Amino acid sequence: MSGERRRGILLVALAALLAFAAVRFGGALLSGRGGTGFSPPDSPADNQSRIDLPQFVELRLGELENKPAEFNPGRDPFGFYTPPPPPPPPAPPRQKAPTGRPQPKPASTTPQKPKPPPVTVTFLGSFGPVDRRIAVFTDGNDLYNARVGDVVKEHFVVDNIGFESSDLKYVNFPEEPPARLAVGG
Repeated sequence: MSGERRRGILLVALAALLAFAAVRFGGALLSGRGGTGFSPPDSPADNQSRIDLPQFVELRLGELENKPAEFNPGRDPFGFYTPPPPPPPPAPPRQKAPTGRPQPKPASTTPQKPKPPPVTVTFLGSFGPVDRRIAVFTDGNDLYNARVGDVVKEHFVVDNIGFESSDLKYVNFPEEPPARLAVGG
């Protein structure tokens, strides 16, 4: 494309743009009247009185001075966190002075129910077919292989064998819920 032809195309585009602006803004741009271009030229918006602003605004030099900002650094991302010291323990309750007579101890109304022994074996895992799984337990010294219903260490009955856990019931406490042992726990 030659320079003369390009210049001609740009002049035609500029003339079309000026013609569109003249039609769109109603001649406000060409006549020198300022306007927003959103209202027709002789609309009531042009006839409204405008607010007269003062010619000069007072300059307050004190507000132009640079005031140093307060900086609170917060936590140091490169340092270790030092937790605050723990609160002091609560003071022990005050005891009444003895009156010379021994105070009777309150009698318990319900007898203490015996508790089952703690579980002293660890479940190591299971193997075998699904319908006849065998669980492996250890007490730290010996290994015990048991199926559902077998007694382990004379205190525990194997109630259920899963892939990742096993349930043990207590021999002398059938009403107690079974203890669930996870692999390794």
